[in-house]
Amino acid sequence: MASPEVSEIGAKSNDTLLNPGDTEKQTLESHEVIELQAFSERKAWIEDKIKFLEQLPPIQVFVGVDAVRTSADPVPGLPSREQLQEWLAEHDRIEKETEIFDSGELKKLRKFTKAATQRHLSPDDTDLIELTLTAIYELDKLLHLLRDRSEHLDLLGVRLSWEEHRAAAWADLKKLLADIETLLATRARWSSSIYEAMAKHEERPSPRRGSIASMASDTSTTSGAGFSRTARFRLAELLSRDAAQFAGKASSLRHGRIAVAGKALDRLIDNSRKPVPEELLDEQDRLEEKGIHEMENVGKFVMDTVMQWRKADELYVETMKDQNAAQNLLEEIETAKLYHPTSRQSSSFTSRPRHSSSANSPIIPDQLSFNDALVQSLSTEIASAVELVTKVDSLAKEYRANYEAVREVDLVSQSTNELLSKFNSIIDRLSNGISTYDGDGSPPDLSSEACLQPTMHATYLALLPPLLEEAEEAMSTANKLVSTIK
Repeated sequence: MASPEVSEIGAKSNDTLLNPGDTEKQTLESHEVIELQAFSERKAWIEDKIKFLEQLPPIQVFVGVDAVRTSADPVPGLPSREQLQEWLAEHDRIEKETEIFDSGELKKLRKFTKAATQRHLSPDDTDLIELTLTAIYELDKLLHLLRDRSEHLDLLGVRLSWEEHRAAAWADLKKLLADIETLLATRARWSSSIYEAMAKHEERPSPRRGSIASMASDTSTTSGAGFSRTARFRLAELLSRDAAQFAGKASSLRHGRIAVAGKALDRLIDNSRKPVPEELLDEQDRLEEKGIHEMENVGKFVMDTVMQWRKADELYVETMKDQNAAQNLLEEIETAKLYHPTSRQSSSFTSRPRHSSSANSPIIPDQLSFNDALVQSLSTEIASAVELVTKVDSLAKEYRANYEAVREVDLVSQSTNELLSKFNSIIDRLSNGISTYDGDGSPPDLSSEACLQPTMHATYLALLPPLLEEAEEAMSTANKLVSTIK
């Protein structure tokens, strides 16, 4: 298709041939002819580059959206970073070759040839001007193809950046969850077996049963390495350090990979002429939900398990001390029964169980009744606390369920409002036209014959297919939303 300037100069040339006496023919200056011929000679090179670019496979920025729906990695059909670098190098090479067309000289040439269309030139000069205008038109087409491909290459680079950070974020999240589960399964969840592991390297044969004196001097098993305060403190501190590291990793994931992926997707939304598929937006939402919202309190959770470990450790060790003391006393009494009873041993055996758990003195006779009352009072308070905690836990779960229901309603309401705004925008553009910078975007007026002219509403008709695609995507989203509500 010839440019308007070419058609115009051709028409003027025909008028001159039909009416040779109307005007005096003009000729171009020799330097003008040389300049025009030099530019026109590059027409074949320009056409070769256009043909080469048109034969290249199209760059599909949003390929593989179905795979993204399932968080697949890698995405089938999506070019690799290496392939993109090859395309960029090839594109840069062609762009560099087009730099031979100086923008200032090209602007001057455009102005000159446009003015020449108003002159009555000789047939040779007319042909040269027409050839030059055709070359300029082809060059404009080449530059347009390069700009369009450059835009798609840039968008593909942004898509690949999002894919890379998305995949890395999922991998980091998976590893973080696996590490937490490993910590819980191996160390963070308290078990009595940990004391056996701590004491294993210091195991020694159990002392044989001997006299009462030897039993009284026997060291309790609670003083072994397994119940060592230093070893227990060291293990608790190690757990606390690991808990802090998990909190740091969760924060790093949130502000690192996930945040960078979100920024890349925002760039894709801002720079893409076509709407970004909902699958990509949904995938980013899933990533943020799993990697940010659900991991928000992971550090506190792991630290809570450490505090639980500390409390269980303290209660268990104190309980084992009482149990071992009672076991030692039982063995001493069983051994003492083999001999003649004495007053001293009787007093010792009677007082030691009470000394292990409560204060007692023969000079304060009412202390025993106070001890019993204290035990009863504490038992009652503990039972009340357990009952209250159980009730609070039930109410908290009920509140959580109510919150989830309200949150779901809020999300549906927000999505509904966004869809309503999108549908209103689509209806407005279909009814009133599409505002553009380079053409008339008004819709056809079927009541006027002017709508039959091919170029009258070319801009509107060119932008109609993507608008219909946007409407179809909005309708699909609305159907999914209705299914969710049901």
